[in-house]
Amino acid sequence: TRPRERWLGSWPRQAPRTYRGANLEYMLMPIGGIGTGTIWLDGQGRLAVWQVFNNYDERPVRDTFFAIRAEAEGSEPVVRCLQTVGRPAFAPMQSLEYEGGYPIARLRFSDPALPVRVTLEAYNPMIPTDAANSALPCAIFSKVSHDSFFSSRSVISSSPILISWP
Repeated sequence: TRPRERWLGSWPRQAPRTYRGANLEYMLMPIGGIGTGTIWLDGQGRLAVWQVFNNYDERPVRDTFFAIRAEAEGSEPVVRCLQTVGRPAFAPMQSLEYEGGYPIARLRFSDPALPVRVTLEAYNPMIPTDAANSALPCAIFSKVSHDSFFSSRSVISSSPILISWP
Protein backbone atom coordinates (compact mmCIF):
# COMPACT_ATOMS: atom_id res chain seq x y z
CA THR A 1 0.00 0.00 0.00
CA ARG A 2 1.04 3.58 -0.55
CA PRO A 3 2.02 5.68 2.49
CA ARG A 4 -1.18 7.74 2.34
CA GLU A 5 -3.34 4.61 2.34
CA ARG A 6 -1.43 3.20 5.34
CA TRP A 7 -1.99 6.45 7.22
CA LEU A 8 -5.73 6.47 6.45
CA GLY A 9 -5.97 2.87 7.66
CA SER A 10 -4.59 3.96 11.01
CA TRP A 11 -7.08 6.84 11.30
CA PRO A 12 -8.81 6.46 14.69
CA ARG A 13 -12.35 5.22 14.36
CA GLN A 14 -14.98 5.47 17.04
CA ALA A 15 -18.34 3.78 16.92
CA PRO A 16 -21.26 6.23 16.94
CA ARG A 17 -23.08 6.62 20.24
CA THR A 18 -26.86 6.55 20.56
CA TYR A 19 -28.60 9.02 22.85
CA ARG A 20 -32.18 8.80 24.15
CA GLY A 21 -34.48 10.42 26.68
CA ALA A 22 -32.97 12.97 29.07
CA ASN A 23 -29.54 12.68 27.41
CA LEU A 24 -30.93 14.38 24.28
CA GLU A 25 -31.11 17.69 26.14
CA TYR A 26 -27.32 17.99 25.97
CA MET A 27 -26.80 16.98 22.34
CA LEU A 28 -25.58 19.50 19.76
CA MET A 29 -23.57 18.72 16.64
CA PRO A 30 -22.09 21.35 14.33
CA ILE A 31 -22.72 20.75 10.64
CA GLY A 32 -20.78 22.73 8.06
CA GLY A 33 -17.45 22.91 6.29
CA ILE A 34 -14.24 23.62 8.17
CA GLY A 35 -13.91 27.36 8.80
CA THR A 36 -17.13 28.20 6.93
CA GLY A 37 -19.67 28.53 9.73
CA THR A 38 -22.05 25.93 11.05
CA ILE A 39 -25.63 24.96 11.68
CA TRP A 40 -26.05 23.10 14.97
CA LEU A 41 -28.44 20.12 15.06
CA ASP A 42 -29.70 19.54 18.59
CA GLY A 43 -31.11 16.54 20.46
CA GLN A 44 -34.69 17.52 19.68
CA GLY A 45 -34.02 17.54 15.93
CA ARG A 46 -33.99 21.34 15.71
CA LEU A 47 -31.62 23.43 13.61
CA ALA A 48 -30.83 25.22 16.85
CA VAL A 49 -27.89 27.53 16.17
CA TRP A 50 -26.97 29.19 12.87
CA GLN A 51 -23.46 30.61 12.95
CA VAL A 52 -22.98 31.62 9.33
CA PHE A 53 -22.12 34.99 7.75
CA ASN A 54 -19.81 35.88 10.67
CA ASN A 55 -22.53 36.01 13.29
CA TYR A 56 -21.39 34.64 16.64
CA ASP A 57 -24.63 34.64 18.58
CA GLU A 58 -26.58 31.46 19.19
CA ARG A 59 -29.99 32.36 17.82
CA PRO A 60 -31.88 30.05 15.51
CA VAL A 61 -33.27 31.18 12.19
CA ARG A 62 -37.02 31.44 12.72
CA ASP A 63 -39.35 28.88 11.19
CA THR A 64 -36.65 26.53 9.88
CA PHE A 65 -37.45 22.87 10.31
CA PHE A 66 -38.01 19.69 8.36
CA ALA A 67 -41.46 18.12 8.08
CA ILE A 68 -43.10 15.01 6.72
CA ARG A 69 -46.56 14.20 5.38
CA ALA A 70 -47.49 10.53 5.15
CA GLU A 71 -50.73 8.77 4.38
CA ALA A 72 -51.66 5.11 4.80
CA GLU A 73 -54.05 3.73 2.21
CA GLY A 74 -57.62 4.60 3.22
CA SER A 75 -56.53 6.93 6.06
CA GLU A 76 -56.21 10.65 6.55
CA PRO A 77 -52.73 12.15 5.96
CA VAL A 78 -50.52 12.77 9.00
CA VAL A 79 -48.20 15.76 9.11
CA ARG A 80 -45.37 16.14 11.64
CA CYS A 81 -42.35 18.37 12.02
CA LEU A 82 -39.17 16.32 12.30
CA GLN A 83 -38.34 17.37 15.82
CA THR A 84 -39.73 16.60 19.26
CA VAL A 85 -40.74 20.22 19.85
CA GLY A 86 -43.85 21.39 17.99
CA ARG A 87 -44.08 24.34 15.65
CA PRO A 88 -47.16 26.46 14.90
CA ALA A 89 -49.57 24.27 12.91
CA PHE A 90 -47.18 21.28 13.07
CA ALA A 91 -47.34 18.59 15.73
CA PRO A 92 -43.97 17.22 16.89
CA MET A 93 -42.72 13.66 16.55
CA GLN A 94 -43.29 11.63 19.69
CA SER A 95 -39.65 10.62 20.22
CA LEU A 96 -36.27 10.21 18.60
CA GLU A 97 -32.96 8.42 18.99
CA TYR A 98 -29.87 10.47 18.16
CA GLU A 99 -26.90 8.49 16.87
CA GLY A 100 -23.89 10.73 16.70
CA GLY A 101 -20.34 10.18 15.54
CA TYR A 102 -18.81 13.32 14.07
CA PRO A 103 -19.14 14.20 11.19
CA ILE A 104 -22.44 12.27 10.90
CA ALA A 105 -25.64 12.45 12.95
CA ARG A 106 -28.53 10.06 12.39
CA LEU A 107 -31.91 10.83 14.00
CA ARG A 108 -34.46 8.01 14.08
CA PHE A 109 -37.91 9.39 14.72
CA SER A 110 -40.83 7.48 16.12
CA ASP A 111 -44.52 8.39 16.16
CA PRO A 112 -47.36 5.84 16.27
CA ALA A 113 -49.62 8.13 14.20
CA LEU A 114 -47.28 7.94 11.19
CA PRO A 115 -47.53 4.95 8.86
CA VAL A 116 -43.77 5.21 8.16
CA ARG A 117 -40.51 5.24 10.09
CA VAL A 118 -38.39 8.31 9.43
CA THR A 119 -34.62 8.79 9.66
CA LEU A 120 -32.88 12.13 9.18
CA GLU A 121 -29.16 12.01 8.47
CA ALA A 122 -27.00 15.12 8.72
CA TYR A 123 -23.36 15.36 7.83
CA ASN A 124 -20.45 17.62 6.97
CA PRO A 125 -18.33 17.60 3.85
CA MET A 126 -15.53 16.17 6.07
CA ILE A 127 -12.94 14.23 4.08
CA PRO A 128 -9.80 13.27 6.04
CA THR A 129 -6.61 14.69 4.45
CA ASP A 130 -8.63 16.81 1.99
CA ALA A 131 -8.88 20.30 3.48
CA ALA A 132 -10.18 21.97 0.31
CA ASN A 133 -13.26 19.76 -0.01
CA SER A 134 -13.73 19.58 3.78
CA ALA A 135 -14.12 23.37 3.75
CA LEU A 136 -17.14 23.51 1.45
CA PRO A 137 -19.69 25.93 2.97
CA CYS A 138 -22.62 23.54 3.29
CA ALA A 139 -24.61 21.24 5.55
CA ILE A 140 -26.02 18.06 4.02
CA PHE A 141 -29.23 16.36 5.17
CA SER A 142 -31.00 13.27 3.94
CA LYS A 143 -34.50 12.15 4.96
CA VAL A 144 -35.37 8.49 4.49
CA SER A 145 -38.85 7.03 5.05
CA HIS A 146 -39.37 3.30 5.54
CA ASP A 147 -42.69 1.50 5.44
CA SER A 148 -43.57 0.50 9.03
CA PHE A 149 -45.34 -2.66 7.94
CA PHE A 150 -42.56 -4.22 5.86
CA SER A 151 -38.86 -4.81 6.33
CA SER A 152 -36.48 -1.91 6.92
CA ARG A 153 -35.29 -2.41 3.32
CA SER A 154 -38.62 -1.17 1.95
CA VAL A 155 -37.73 2.47 1.28
CA ILE A 156 -40.69 4.67 0.41
CA SER A 157 -38.79 7.88 -0.20
CA SER A 158 -35.37 9.39 0.20
CA SER A 159 -34.88 13.14 -0.01
CA PRO A 160 -31.41 14.69 -0.02
CA ILE A 161 -31.34 18.30 1.19
CA LEU A 162 -28.37 20.63 0.79
CA ILE A 163 -28.11 23.91 2.65
CA SER A 164 -25.30 26.10 1.37
CA TRP A 165 -24.11 29.62 2.01
CA PRO A 166 -21.68 31.87 0.10
